[in-house]
Amino acid sequence: MAKQSRSKPMPTTKKHLARKQRERRQMRFILIGSIIVLALVAGLIVYGILDQYVLNNIKPVAVVNGDNIQSGIRIDIRSINIF
Repeated sequence: MAKQSRSKPMPTTKKHLARKQRERRQMRFILIGSIIVLALVAGLIVYGILDQYVLNNIKPVAVVNGDNIQSGIRIDIRSINIF
């Protein structure tokens, strides 16, 4: 029969511990960085959607003699002029 080789666990040295700590720190930085980037991208997408559908309707299109003309009024005037 063939002998089974038993591999003894390597004793952890200062060099191995330092490398493990460095790798753990790098993985933590990569994880935190990717979470920050994903949060920024998601925030930018949400801001774009809000700007297009909510904030754009609140802003006045023009100011005439101190009166604000909203986008809803502009659409009504354009539909009157067409017909």
